[in-house]
Parts: sequence; structure tokens; C-alpha cells
Amino acid sequence: MKVYSSKTISVDRRHVALPTTKPDGLASGDFLRFRYIVNDYILMQKIGSGGHSEVRLSKNKATNALFAVKIMQKGRHQMIQQEIAILTKLSHPNVIKLYEVIDDQRVDKVYLVLEFLKGGDLMRIVESEGPYKEEVQLRGILLQVMSGLHYLHDNNILQNDLKPSNLLVSDAGVVKISDFGISTICRIRRSDDHSGTPAFMAPEVIEGDAAFDGRQADVYSLGATCFYLRFGRPPFVGRNVSDLYLQIKTARLCFPGDENGSESLRDFISGLMTKDPLHRLCLKDALKHRWLDFMS
Repeated sequence: MKVYSSKTISVDRRHVALPTTKPDGLASGDFLRFRYIVNDYILMQKIGSGGHSEVRLSKNKATNALFAVKIMQKGRHQMIQQEIAILTKLSHPNVIKLYEVIDDQRVDKVYLVLEFLKGGDLMRIVESEGPYKEEVQLRGILLQVMSGLHYLHDNNILQNDLKPSNLLVSDAGVVKISDFGISTICRIRRSDDHSGTPAFMAPEVIEGDAAFDGRQADVYSLGATCFYLRFGRPPFVGRNVSDLYLQIKTARLCFPGDENGSESLRDFISGLMTKDPLHRLCLKDALKHRWLDFMS
């Protein structure tokens, strides 16, 4: 997939005329404020943010097509270049697409023009609608995520922060892995690399005593994500980050409530979340698990 890259001399930050129609269900107070143009895109309301970036719903002036534009300060140059390098080599139905990179030298910002997925992320969906109690629906989601993750690993890319909020859904129900800000192009991660979200982080990531296989760390995060989607909470909860780390490293995985899913689902999640990565299911074997068999 070819990604178009351009450098802009200046950005017109004046208020611009509203599009003739508002995106259904997406217009908020921010839709009417803080709009500005970057090349061919009208940047509208904020739809996401991170520690060093924000994402705005954007509309192409000529085609009216919607995009998600990720805005990053160029002070984090190495991380930006790494994310761009990863996104430009990816092309898979379950991985988010990058369409264009705009380098604005005047304000030291980089804009990544990404596909917009109207359904939002899986964490917000669970928060608003509740967990996925129908295992057929959950299975469909996991198969898509695993297909995308298998593609990433085949291309020597570690996601490093797989979690429900980084899984976006199109209005057609297609699930796509997003946010490659801390992803890496390698298979082995350093023991001092604590990148990721604590609640979905593998024990070996926080142990800090040796290098480890980042693919297996991604598999653990996949299991923790599946747990969250089914039960509506992370698998381990602590009083603080230190206590959470202790729970992840030492506590037994327990399934909450009376309606705790089928035995095959519990076995699937347990296999993905085995604390010892050497005994944890690898992704290839996980794809053959009986829970993913629709006839089981």
C-alpha cells in the first residue's frame, strides 16, 4: 500500500465553514469549535487522545470522506518515525490503514491520516453496552484480532499494547488493530521495556530479569483482552500499580460470577494467559483451539 507523504509550509488555522452535513451521531460541541484546515482536510472534534498525541475526526474537503487524523508533536521524532515505518508496510483487513503523512514544519507537527472506524473502540462499546455474553459474537471478534495479530507477527512486528481500546470497529463490524505508537519491528524485547498498559501487560514484561519473546507477550495481552470483552473487567485489579503488578505476576486467574462462560472458553483464556511464556499457547496453536471451532 502506497502512502502519500507531503510537507506543508503553513497551516490555515482560521475557522472554516461547516460541512453541509454533520456526521450522523458524531457531532458534539467540539464540532462547532476549533476547526482548522490541514491541506485537504477539515479537522473537527477530538475523538481520542494519548500521552503525546490526539486524534481528530476529519473530513476531506473535496470528497466529504471521513478520516481519523492523528496529530503528534515532532519532539518525539524517533517514536513518530517508528510508527510511520510500521504503518506504511502494513496492509491487512484487520489492521488500521494509513493513507497519508503530512509533515507541518512550521508548527513542528506530523499528521497521520488514518481510516475512520465509526463503531469506536471495543473498550467503549463494553462500557456502554456491557460485555459480550454471546460466545459466537465474541469468537467472531477474537478471530479477527488473531488474524491481524498473526499478520503482524509474520511481518516481524510486535504490537506491544494490545488492549480493547486499541481495537476499533467499523460500522460493518470489522475489527481492526490500531495504535502502533509503541510497536516495534523485532521479536525479542528488552527486560527493561515496560511499554504497554498495566492491566493487559504480561508477567514477563514487568518482571525485568531477562529478555523475552514479545510475540508471547502479545498473546498474553490477547487473552487479557478476551477476558475483558467477556466479563467487562480486566483479569487482575490492584489497589495501585505496584499491587496490580504483583497480582499479574503471582495471583491465580479466576473467572467471575456464576455465568462464567463455557469450559472451552475458560481453557482458551487460561492458555493465552499462562504466566510462564514457555508454557503459554503460541498464536499458531491458539488458532487451533477447540473454542474457535464453531461446531464445539
